[in-house]
Amino acid sequence: WASWCGPCVKEIASLIRLVENFEGKPFRVLAVNVGETRTHVDAFFEQLKIRPNFDVLFDSDGETAKTWKVYAIPSNYLLDKKQNIRYGHRGSLRWDKSSVVEIVQDLL
Repeated sequence: WASWCGPCVKEIASLIRLVENFEGKPFRVLAVNVGETRTHVDAFFEQLKIRPNFDVLFDSDGETAKTWKVYAIPSNYLLDKKQNIRYGHRGSLRWDKSSVVEIVQDLL
């Protein structure tokens, strides 16, 4: 994700609700920011009064995105415990939509 990406920003609120929905379950969200600094992202969250309840990782040089073959932002992946990709989606999602929550639940 990136702060300049409208669809990425739009899905943040639903990611927060998704994390709340699966609180206490073996589920974790890692949001990987591509090409921005921690300082910039912290200021972005502060400006929008967003307090993410998930971890934000930084791919400042874009190398991780290349390794994962990410060609669209946002790109979303659900991984199992062994870090195998079980679900992928290019583009934004409403993460708290019942059909998406069901996919997550089925993978748990």
